[in-house]
Amino acid sequence: MGENIANRKIVRLEFLTPFDLPDPTPFTPAGKPREGARDRWNRNVASWKETLPGLADVDVRYVGGGELLDRLGRPGNEGRLWFFFERRALGSDWLKEGLALAERLAESRYTPEHHVPLPLAQVADACALPAEFVRQSTQRARDLQGQIEAFLTQLGPVLSRDQ
Repeated sequence: MGENIANRKIVRLEFLTPFDLPDPTPFTPAGKPREGARDRWNRNVASWKETLPGLADVDVRYVGGGELLDRLGRPGNEGRLWFFFERRALGSDWLKEGLALAERLAESRYTPEHHVPLPLAQVADACALPAEFVRQSTQRARDLQGQIEAFLTQLGPVLSRDQ
C-alpha cells in the first residue's frame, strides 16, 4: 500500500494459506475466554485498515486451504494444479486414472468371486439405512416375533401344568 497508493488501483488483497483457521475453543483450561483465530484475523484487518494509508477501501480477504482446494478443482485451473502438484489432480480424469491404477494393482484379489461379507459392512449399512437394509431388518424382526410367539405357545401348557 504505502505512499504510492494513488498510482495503484488495488481493490482486493487476498492472503492464501494452505490451512484453514482453527475453530476456537470458547475458554482456556483456566476458564478464561479465548479469542479464536478468525476473530484475531478480523481484529488485525480492522487495525490495518485504520493505520495503513490507502488500505481503508481495500477488500482484505483470508482464503484458507479448503477454499483454495475448491478453487483449484474448478475447470480452468489445470495450469495452477500443474504448478502446485506437477501433475493433473483433483479432476474426474485424475480420479479415473487412480481407480484404474488401483484395479490393476489389486489384480484378481478383490473381485466379486473373492468377496467375503464382513459384519462391519452391516454397521455401515445401518448408518446409511438403505432400503434393502430396512427391508431385511423388518423381515428379521417379523421372523423373530413369529418364533417368540411359537415358543410362548409351546411354553403355555408347561407353565399352566406347573401352577
